[in-house]
Amino acid sequence: MTRNSIDDVLDAIIENKSITSVFQPILDCKEGTILGYEALSRGPSDSPLHSPVAMFNNAARLGRLSELELVCREKSIYNFFRKGLSGLLFLNVSPMALIDPNYPRGRSVQLLQKLGHSPSRIVIELSEKYPMEDTDGLCKMLEYYRSLGFKTAIDDLGSGYAGLRLWSELRPDYVKIDGHFIANINNDPVKREFVRGIVELSENIGCQVIAEGVETSEECDTVGQMGISIAQGFYFAKPKEDPDLEVPHPLLVASKPMGVLPNFNETAHSLCVWVDPIAPDMKLLQAWEILSDELTIASLPVVDQGKPLGMLNRSSVLKTLSTQYGRALYGDKPVREFLNNKAISVERDTLLDEISELITSEDDMYVRQHYLITQKGAYVGVGNSRDLLKRITDIKLKYARYANPLTLLPGSVPIKERLAELVKEKRYFELTYFDINNFKPYNDIYGYRKGDQVIQVVGRLLLDLGNSKSNFIGHIGGDDFIGIFVDQEARQTCREIFVEFDKCMADFYTENHLKAGRIKAHNRNGEETYYPLLGLAAGIVPFDPAISTADQYADYASEAKHHAKEAESEKIYIYGEAQSQGDLHMLISAPVTNAATLARKDHAAIGLDRG
Repeated sequence: MTRNSIDDVLDAIIENKSITSVFQPILDCKEGTILGYEALSRGPSDSPLHSPVAMFNNAARLGRLSELELVCREKSIYNFFRKGLSGLLFLNVSPMALIDPNYPRGRSVQLLQKLGHSPSRIVIELSEKYPMEDTDGLCKMLEYYRSLGFKTAIDDLGSGYAGLRLWSELRPDYVKIDGHFIANINNDPVKREFVRGIVELSENIGCQVIAEGVETSEECDTVGQMGISIAQGFYFAKPKEDPDLEVPHPLLVASKPMGVLPNFNETAHSLCVWVDPIAPDMKLLQAWEILSDELTIASLPVVDQGKPLGMLNRSSVLKTLSTQYGRALYGDKPVREFLNNKAISVERDTLLDEISELITSEDDMYVRQHYLITQKGAYVGVGNSRDLLKRITDIKLKYARYANPLTLLPGSVPIKERLAELVKEKRYFELTYFDINNFKPYNDIYGYRKGDQVIQVVGRLLLDLGNSKSNFIGHIGGDDFIGIFVDQEARQTCREIFVEFDKCMADFYTENHLKAGRIKAHNRNGEETYYPLLGLAAGIVPFDPAISTADQYADYASEAKHHAKEAESEKIYIYGEAQSQGDLHMLISAPVTNAATLARKDHAAIGLDRG
C-alpha cells in the first residue's frame, strides 16, 4: 500500500473514530485485587493500521499524533465506564501530545462529568520511550492535570530518555518498570540490582512501583520477593475488549482461592430467574417483538420439548434486522438459524464459583451475558453473568475483612464458621493444625521480610496440595495455619507438604547455615542457642460424632499440634488414636528438621489455642 493510501486510512480512522479499546488488568498482588486497567488502542482489524505501532508512528509522521491520541483517550474512557470496570484507568499519553499548544484541553474532564465520574479514577501514563526535551513544560502541564484530580505515572522506566529526572521533579503516583528489566529477572542478577534500586527510590519518594511485562511464574515470584506488589503482563491476562472482572490468575499467592467459604456453597439455583422460553420454529420477527416489549431481557432461551438448545441474543437479532433488507430477508426465518448454541448451560446445583470459571474462560461477550440453568437436563431458568459476579464479589468482600493480610487466606472468623458448618452437617472431615518449628529464631536472624516469605510459601504449599472444592485452608496468624480436609486424607497430605517445604527451605538460608544444619540465635532468656533449620508440625483431629462443637475441635487440634511440636523429630500427631492406645501415637513423616519446643503462642482472642 502506498504512503498516500496509508495517509487516507489514518484520516478515516481519526474522522470516524474507528478505534477499538482493549484493557489489560493491573493487579495488586498483595491485596489480591485488580488495581485498575491499562487501556490500549487498536485500529480497524482489516486495516494496515490495525497495529498501534503503525497507527501512532504514522500519526506522528503526519503531525496528527495529538488528534489520534484524543480520539483514543475519549474512546477508552467511554468504554471503560460503559463496561463497568473497577479501579483505575491507566491512559497512555505521549509527552509531545501533552505539551502540544494545539492539543485541546478540558475534553476529558467534560466527558468524565457527562459519565458521572471523577478524574481521580484516571492515571495519565507518560512513556519514557519518547524524547522529553521540554521537561519543565511537561512538569507544569502534569501539575495542571494533577490539580484537576488526575493521577500520574511514568511508563517504561529504564527504556530511554529523561525518566529519572522527570520522576524526581514530578513525584508521580506510580512508576512502571519497563518489561525489558522484568524479562528473565529471576536468572539475571544485573536486572535484579536495577529493580532493587528503583524499589528503594520509590519508597523514599513515596510512589508505587508496577512491574510490567510479567510473563512467567518465576518472574512473578521474583518481583514479589523484591517488594513489588503491583504487576501486569501476559502471565495474568492479555488485553481484551471485555477483560476479566476478577483477579484472573490462580497462581498468585495473594489471589489464591480462599478455600471453600460457607457462602460459596451457594448454587446456581439462588440466582435462577424464569424467562419464558421460545420454540426453535418461532419466526425471528416474533422473537424481536418479545424482546422489544421486554427491555429488561437481553436474551431469550430457545427450548425444544423441555431441552434448551441455546440463547437468542438481543444484540445479534438487532444487528441482523437493522440492515437495509434485514426484515425482508430474515424476518420470517425460524430462530433456530440465529441462536447462540454455544451458550453456557449448568445444572442448578452447580456452585457459583464453578459457573464463574466457565463464564470468565469464554471469549465471546454474548456467551457471558446469560447462562442457561437446567435440572437433570430440563430447562428451569436463566442466570445473569453480572448478577453472578456481583454475588461472588459481595461474598468475597464479606470475608476479606477477616482475611490474613499477609497471605489473604481466611482468618479465624471464617475458619470457625466453616468448622461449625461441618460439625452441624455431621460430615466427615479431618481438622489439621499446622505450625512452623523454629520460626522465631529464624525471624530474629534473617529478618521479618524473609520470615514473611517463609509464611507465604507455607500458605502456597497448603493451597497447592490441600485446596479443593470441599477442603478449606485458613491462616490463623503468624506461623499457624488450619487445614480442614473433607475429600482427602490429612496425614498423607501432610507428608507431601512436609517434603515440599523441605525443598523450598534451601532458598531461605545461607550456604553456611545449610551445611551446618542449624543457626545460632538468642533464646527467650537472652542466651545464645543453636536451633535446627525450619520444619513443620501438624496436629490432626479426625471427625468424631462425640465431639459436638467447633470449639472442642479447636481445643483438641491445639493440643495435637503441641504434642507434634514437642517431639524430637518432625511428627504428625493424630488426636484420638493415641488416646485409644493409651500412649502417644506418632506418625513419622520425612525427617526435615529436629524440632525444638517453642513457647506456646497466645491465641486466646482467636479461640483456636486456649492453653
